[in-house]
Amino acid sequence: MAGSILGTRVLRTEDPELLVGGAHYVYDLPLESPLHVVFARSELAHARLVAIHTDDAAAMPGVVRVFTAADFSVRPFHGMAKVHDHFARTPLAADTVRFVGEAVAAVVAETETQAKDAADAVYVEYDALPAVVHPEDALADGAPVLFPDHGDNIAIATTDSHQPEIFGDADIVVRGRYVNQRMAVAPMEPHSCAAVPGDDGRLTVYGSTQMPHLLHQLMARSLGVERSQLRIITPHVGGGFGGKAGMYPEQLVVALAAQQLQRPVTWMSTRSEDMVALAHSRAQIQYVELGCRNDGTFTGLRVRLVGDAGAYPGMGAFLPAGTRRMSNGTYAFTGIQFDIAVAATNTTPTGAYRGAGRPEATALLERVVDHAALTLGIDPIEIRHHNLLADDVFPFETITGVTYDSGAYRTPLDEAARLAGYAALREEQQRRRAADDRMLLGIGVAAYVEVTAGGGSSEYGSLAVHPDGSATVMAGTSAHGQGHQTAFAMIVSDRTGIPVDRIRLVQSDTDLVRSGGGTGGSRSLQLGGSAVLRATEAVVQKARDLAARLLEADPADVVVNVAEGTVGVAGVPASALTWAELAAAAEQDADAVSHDDGTNGLAAQLDFDQAGATFPFGAHIAVVEVDRDTGRVRLLRHIAVDDCGTVLNPLLVEGQQHGGVAAGVSQALYEHVHYDDDGNPLTANFMDYALPSAAEFPSFEVHSTETPTPLNPLGAKGIGEASTIGSTPAVQNAVIDALAHLGVRHIDLPCTSQRVWQAICDAEAGTLPDPWREPPPVFARLAANQVVDAAGLKAAEGI
Repeated sequence: MAGSILGTRVLRTEDPELLVGGAHYVYDLPLESPLHVVFARSELAHARLVAIHTDDAAAMPGVVRVFTAADFSVRPFHGMAKVHDHFARTPLAADTVRFVGEAVAAVVAETETQAKDAADAVYVEYDALPAVVHPEDALADGAPVLFPDHGDNIAIATTDSHQPEIFGDADIVVRGRYVNQRMAVAPMEPHSCAAVPGDDGRLTVYGSTQMPHLLHQLMARSLGVERSQLRIITPHVGGGFGGKAGMYPEQLVVALAAQQLQRPVTWMSTRSEDMVALAHSRAQIQYVELGCRNDGTFTGLRVRLVGDAGAYPGMGAFLPAGTRRMSNGTYAFTGIQFDIAVAATNTTPTGAYRGAGRPEATALLERVVDHAALTLGIDPIEIRHHNLLADDVFPFETITGVTYDSGAYRTPLDEAARLAGYAALREEQQRRRAADDRMLLGIGVAAYVEVTAGGGSSEYGSLAVHPDGSATVMAGTSAHGQGHQTAFAMIVSDRTGIPVDRIRLVQSDTDLVRSGGGTGGSRSLQLGGSAVLRATEAVVQKARDLAARLLEADPADVVVNVAEGTVGVAGVPASALTWAELAAAAEQDADAVSHDDGTNGLAAQLDFDQAGATFPFGAHIAVVEVDRDTGRVRLLRHIAVDDCGTVLNPLLVEGQQHGGVAAGVSQALYEHVHYDDDGNPLTANFMDYALPSAAEFPSFEVHSTETPTPLNPLGAKGIGEASTIGSTPAVQNAVIDALAHLGVRHIDLPCTSQRVWQAICDAEAGTLPDPWREPPPVFARLAANQVVDAAGLKAAEGI
């Protein structure tokens, strides 16, 4: 609408507090004489616990208590999602350790230094067991079994109906084995937790979490207390990205220690601990086959996916189902067969990381599409154009059973090509090749669609206007850098005229906010924002009714003057009432406004329910330079055109795009969690785990198209993960494109200098490996239409 604040570049109101160091994180909390927890962790990937010797540690200065599993009588738990009873965990390892870094004892001391010194004095006797690190090895006959009662290492297996004729009408079938490597979440703030017992018997837990109400539910269940006896507060969070969802053993230990010792207890993970104890993600091996006709038309797609759930299968075991769910991508196929086998391994358990199953789907699709383009001699943009779903098919039901709400897939692809100067880039590439230039140019293309708000489409929102004219918004989402305060304040201001800087957001406190889904799956604006919008509309209606009563007017004649921030009779501005006057009147006369929703004063609260998930989409083009002599890759340009529906604040969207591209490029070129054959982590700190800084990136070129969703009143879709999903395959395709004239058809992620140089050497020697190998035998053993050990698979698929 004309003059609306929505759609404008409003600066983030959260930032001043962050910039001047005024924000408090868990470790900054001014707790009264807190005790500090440090964990003694397993040094073996797989072993029986013979004995844990704690006497020396307990006798050290400042040590209050050393806990082992025997000190806690709580039932085993499953973190964020249950796969099978066999995979439940205890707060501290009880009989067996299953990965390096699993906590076996917790030292509680007066200072952190004392706790660290004492943790080093905990001595554990192990009976070493064979470890299995690679998921394909774990699925092989005769592999060491992590959970003997389970019988094998299959965490989850699902198969589609077998389709022998899936490639019957194809002229060629392009095949590739693609590795989507294991990654660490590596948030800026490592994991942390604090717990404070109250005189009233209640326990307050401060958690660095994305989902306070989920942590509330899971922790109350594990502690065996009513939810009313537990309060979860989330202060500022220094990054989550999916890794800080659910409940971790360390959080439960902190709560149990505070309960038993009746003193405040706090814990802050070190970076090295975080690299082995916080969930990893991705960790897929994808066997992909794409049928094509000679003109580039796609026919059938077959995928057999091996997933790695780590030592305690949970959320990470479910994510390949999300990969299957989104395997239709932006294209028209005649059929899809997608089989999954997820293994338990002696490694850090896997979970969500920015995109959580959707980046892997786009990666396999865009890799095989580029592979097909090279095989058929068709330009990568042309072959995509030939197969993209048309604009008039939406809403579109995919072969994998989801319904895309809205889309215009050609629009961002064409815009990205225009912005990149695609034709000129191809000409420059040919010039360099003809001149035998040692700096090769690569141009990578990726088109994607993803799902947001797929794990639950309801959210709480409220608005209260105060007698001083300010307002308070509450939402069940939980911001940790995304800009919720700014976005929600813009929504309220747009309908009321209350200035953005006079609107405060209250969140992440289970005593104050009655319910909430937290933040994950790019859900916050479309669900939390829509809840705030509907609550605002309800407050506006109450204000109009109240103004009509005070002004003795017909409610139909009362309007909100957003420019002035008043409510009054249309055409009679002199008698209009301010929001402060209306709020004061509502407080003075309890009967002046309706309280059917359980609020007091000039306020409203409700839950917004969205009919289904939304599906953002877009196209990315990456331009890289590859040094033919060293294999070094340099990203020259990255053009992102993302469509997240209606854009409420371009500044916030661009911030999410920049962060998303950085994460995606980082996967394409740098990040990779490594283990040796015995399960020892080789990348447990930032000396060994490659994370780029801004110095490694060009200035990203981020743009948006807008295709509103009909599913919420804002028309908004998610943006927090979209650019991560589009950027990784674009950069990988660009690296391979730079070497395509040498015969290179695939390089696994990450495209490091070593891997790229080896591909160049193999090409020059005529020894390039076949990008395909037969899938492991586990798929031959699985029957069609089978689901193995997938409790709650359907619910988790949407996360």
